Amino acid sequence: MSMQNMQEIPCRNCSASNTIEIYHTVNIGRLPTLKEQILNDKLQSINCKNCGARVRVEPLFPYIDLKNKLWIATRPASEIILWREIEEDSANIFNLSLGPDAPGSTHEMNTDIKPRVVFGWSALKEKLLAHDAGISDVELEMAKVATLKSGAVTIPNTLSNMRLVGFSNEFLILCWFDQTTQKKISNEFHIDYSSINDMRKNPERWANLKEMIDVGLYIDLGRAVNL
Repeated sequence: MSMQNMQEIPCRNCSASNTIEIYHTVNIGRLPTLKEQILNDKLQSINCKNCGARVRVEPLFPYIDLKNKLWIATRPASEIILWREIEEDSANIFNLSLGPDAPGSTHEMNTDIKPRVVFGWSALKEKLLAHDAGISDVELEMAKVATLKSGAVTIPNTLSNMRLVGFSNEFLILCWFDQTTQKKISNEFHIDYSSINDMRKNPERWANLKEMIDVGLYIDLGRAVNL
């Protein structure tokens, strides 16, 4: 089930107290509308009743969508420096709930779920968009590397993340986000599917890169940046 409660959260702009529904578990099988709220940047977000500024609480929950084989430990962006410990803890939680240490036949029914860890709303949203676009998160991260190597885009600074924010049949839509504030720091840009198509047609060309990226639960270029 999805678990939530109401909490009083102060506005960072004026300090007024606002009541926000906070989720501790997001189960899409029980509440499918939560996915759209995440994609539309609405979950755990309101406008301050006093000053109108946006108030949004960072995520701290497992995102569970068994139908689509998704289990994503979602953490605040500020915790990214602790990714090693969080990755290990999340792996243990998954193993006990749905993995090999789960009770009864639970694991047998969920053997093809690949658990993931993300930090911040933009990272969670990216995983959901990639799934909807029909690409794996490993393919997406490799495509980002290919785009950077081509010189088509440059990294604004070391504390920035390239995130998928949309897609069409012709291209993926990406944008740079500040790792700390989680705010956009660039205009959107497009990359086509050529690199992803080549990954699928000629996997041997991409084998070394895939081996570096497809490691653990934290599948993100930020893994290298935050060593």
